Amino acid sequence: EEADNPREDAYKTALIAVLARVSGSQMSSNEAAVDELFPVPAAYVTQFRPGVDDTLWVSFDDEAIDRILKTSGKTLWGHDRPLTLVWLAVDWGNGIREIIAAGDPERTEGQGRSIDRNQLLRERVLEAAQQRGLPLAFPLLDTTDMQSVTFSDIWGGFDGRVAEASTRYDASSVLIGRVRPLS
Repeated sequence: EEADNPREDAYKTALIAVLARVSGSQMSSNEAAVDELFPVPAAYVTQFRPGVDDTLWVSFDDEAIDRILKTSGKTLWGHDRPLTLVWLAVDWGNGIREIIAAGDPERTEGQGRSIDRNQLLRERVLEAAQQRGLPLAFPLLDTTDMQSVTFSDIWGGFDGRVAEASTRYDASSVLIGRVRPLS
């Protein structure tokens, strides 16, 4: 039996990442559909070069991929993606509640763990959005925001206050979410 070709495997992995960005996770998570529509991923590669940490940087023929997705009736997201502002309230338990901010405040004694959790959650949300090509932003949570929106506004579904506070960010849409980690 012939060994797998590592470059072909890398092309397929890269193609699946591209499909997640242009058609959503349903297409990219359906390996049989990917194999059917793109039996030879290398045929769509326009450039490749070694990346960092033993990776491969790959560029694809986006017009050909779009054409195949369109003719097969698959979902195809446009290239122009509007900015979404994310107001995310997190109840960590034990009375610890916070809103995820765009950046980290200056640390004071005892805030390190909270800031680290805030940063980790923000990074995970941004990473998931980036994998799908969705531009996201979090509020600054500066004095202006904190005078307009509270944790309770977000958690309680007082969307009018959140929407009003969001106008300063010039985002096309607003996502309001609540998170309570499982213990």
